[in-house]
Amino acid sequence: ATGEAAGLSLGTTAVIAARCGRHRADPRTSVFASPGPCPTASAGYLMSAENGIAGAALEHVSRLLYPGDAKPADRYAAFGADAAAAPPGSGGVLFLPWLRGALAPVADGRMRGGFLNVGLEHDRTHLARAVVEGISLNVRRLRGPAERYAGRRFDGFTVYGGGAQSDLWCQVLADVLGAPVRQLEHPGHANCIGIGLFAFARLGQLADADIAGRVAVRCTYRPDPTTAAVYDELADRFAEAFKATRPLFHHLHDARRLFTEGPS
Repeated sequence: ATGEAAGLSLGTTAVIAARCGRHRADPRTSVFASPGPCPTASAGYLMSAENGIAGAALEHVSRLLYPGDAKPADRYAAFGADAAAAPPGSGGVLFLPWLRGALAPVADGRMRGGFLNVGLEHDRTHLARAVVEGISLNVRRLRGPAERYAGRRFDGFTVYGGGAQSDLWCQVLADVLGAPVRQLEHPGHANCIGIGLFAFARLGQLADADIAGRVAVRCTYRPDPTTAAVYDELADRFAEAFKATRPLFHHLHDARRLFTEGPS
């Protein structure tokens, strides 16, 4: 079954959200639902699938790659320009975004991140784009479990949050997900806009069915079919990387006192 687009919050963390008719938690994937703002018999709950830090990973790496740019706006501009200069696939560099553990679809607080497959042929542009692609691949990894929970395939994604201000990131998401991505107008203020619209609805000044039409869309990004093979390959390697590095990260986590306190 197909249905409406899902919401995708791209802020400090990445969260897929969608209306659903069930109120439960899936302990296998850490996907859950809570009462929604528009109660109906068929879609009265809001599914939430959060897979860990997103924009926070970009923020952290940007500080490492651009230490001379003290102002966030300057760092983001430099980061975006470098990421746009690298080809899709980042020359084979893969970024693992679990800098503070993984959440859905496999919760593991001992997972960590980093860059894989970096060679002498790579430069800062490849690293910057790999961060954007790695976070997007993590969202792709979450899409299947979120769709199974919601009981339908999402026909697109409405993206909001601070990360959604990046045109490049929105296009990369569309390419990685293989689905249209709608970038909201003023995506960094989506929560405030949503709260205001629902407040008008609860006061009887706006019908629930009219809320969606009041949300302005700045641009719709459609997947570039020429990148499909690249991101299909990276998605497979990304899933393998989680499984392959998991035991290593567990060992390093368990030995962390050696690295912070030194030998006794």
